[in-house]
Amino acid sequence: MVTADRVGVAEVVRAVEEVNDLVFQCAVDLSDAVLDARATRKAKGNRNAGMNGKGNAREAVFKEWGREIVRRLERDVLDVDEGESTVLFEAMVQNVLIEACAGVTKTLCFTDSTVDQHLKGVRERIQRTHEPSIAKNWLSMTANHASESTPTDHTIEVITRRLWNLVLVAGWQKPSSSRTEAPIIADKVKTLMSKSLGIRKMVMQGVLSAEVEVVFPQKECWFDESCMTDTYALEGAGSSRAGAKEARVMDGPGSDTFKRAVCAAALGVTCSKPKAKAEEEGEKGAKAELVLKPKVLLYSTLEEGDA
Repeated sequence: MVTADRVGVAEVVRAVEEVNDLVFQCAVDLSDAVLDARATRKAKGNRNAGMNGKGNAREAVFKEWGREIVRRLERDVLDVDEGESTVLFEAMVQNVLIEACAGVTKTLCFTDSTVDQHLKGVRERIQRTHEPSIAKNWLSMTANHASESTPTDHTIEVITRRLWNLVLVAGWQKPSSSRTEAPIIADKVKTLMSKSLGIRKMVMQGVLSAEVEVVFPQKECWFDESCMTDTYALEGAGSSRAGAKEARVMDGPGSDTFKRAVCAAALGVTCSKPKAKAEEEGEKGAKAELVLKPKVLLYSTLEEGDA
């Protein structure tokens, strides 16, 4: 039985940080495309063209994000009098992508969701009834034999469609072809899926001495600085984007604790060692340790952009 790690937790963290960087860059590229299209329309005197022909996309985004967020997105990007801000749009794009990337790292069977759920159930039962080393080796072998199963074209198409809907709602429109950008988006998604498969191999087959998981908080959660980071705090990544401030002003200790987050914008990583292993190393137990905090966009950041 193999018990030695093939990769370290630090390598997983670096790989996740690389994915986060790629996700952020993808969001910036798409927001630049939206703003360029808007500028072209304005130059031609056709400022409201981006509001047409997007009914289906708008309904799809409504269902996923809610009407309040969609209206805010349209106001930020499309309102001529208010100016333009891509902060919310970029965070929404990032959220779609990190959700997909995290899903890849946890999937055992990509071709059949029922089989995937069954295998995850088997894993949970093995974890409850066997030694951690046995459970980790079972996962490693199962993931290895399932390695020929990768995200399908349908999966990539679904993710691409979700991004495309956001792009349309944000006002991108090109008269000659309504889907010119879709292949470009699909290529970015394929790259991220490939990177995520690499992380999946690390956490399922590489790290055998601990449980490592890629995580992110759900939409509309309350901000907790002990387990997440404000993506625009202290000149964080992307702090120079329109509508964001370079630093946050704190009202006092813990004042950020009760702020509400719109959504996660970057992945985090947790690591927990089996209880016996932790005790052997003089640690308290198998509680998951957050070794990389996920990043979130706060509603307060959007409000600061209004100020």
